[in-house]
Amino acid sequence: MKKTLSILLLFITVSIKLSAQNSIFWKISGNGLKQSSYLTGTVHIISKKDFIWTPTMERAMENSQQLCLELPFDSSTTSEYQKYIQLPEGKTLKDFYKTTQYDTLSRYFDSVHFPITFFEKSKPFGLLSMLMYINAGYGVETTACETELMKIAKKDDKALIGLETLQQQMSYIDHQNQDSIAAYAFNIIRNPIANRKLFRDMVTFYKKQDINSLYKFMNSQDMSGFNLSELVDNRNKDWIPKMEKMIHSKATFFAVGAGHLGGEKGILSLLKKQGYRVTPVY
Repeated sequence: MKKTLSILLLFITVSIKLSAQNSIFWKISGNGLKQSSYLTGTVHIISKKDFIWTPTMERAMENSQQLCLELPFDSSTTSEYQKYIQLPEGKTLKDFYKTTQYDTLSRYFDSVHFPITFFEKSKPFGLLSMLMYINAGYGVETTACETELMKIAKKDDKALIGLETLQQQMSYIDHQNQDSIAAYAFNIIRNPIANRKLFRDMVTFYKKQDINSLYKFMNSQDMSGFNLSELVDNRNKDWIPKMEKMIHSKATFFAVGAGHLGGEKGILSLLKKQGYRVTPVY
């Protein structure tokens, strides 16, 4: 699903140098804005108890007119997603693995009572999405920051908008090396404990709002085979004019994957280059 697309993108933002200031929540002001807007970094698979929502964030949401996510998701989005992850006619998931590897995958999914036949016609990303969700290990407590934010926005009667369409998001994945995605998925089941620890470490940095340690964590991961420029930098660049149009029209509360915030080509830097003041809020 969309949330697992986003967590993949957070994991693979390995070349980003994050700001020296530790905060996942920022205020956007200046450059002729009549009202401030806000930007928060998110983790897209998380336990409900780990979701960060402070009184300051609550006030910011109250003062905003709309919530903007990378992509708002609902039942219709899920239905579209299922169509996008289907392999072309004549190709199956088995084509990406050796027989022994596929057998290992099959045994793993049998162990979690989810037959691998469900993924036979899925692109490797469909498999990866489910593996990341399962391996997080939160069970019924699993949520996404975006899910919680959408609940809050609905309660506060805020409009909900997005920076991208599902078609745009999936096009970024389709342009990646599918064998690399398949290999990354297989690594999760070969090393489930180690991968779960890495994931939990990332969540710990999020909870501490320690973006410097988050950068070091991300920079230590091997994500060779992925086009980071297309998955992260190009998307950041595409978002800026959309964000500018929104914030000059309405006070907006933005929420995007934390991996998009920092670095020379990150959203914070790009907004500053456009003349905005971007300051951490605690």
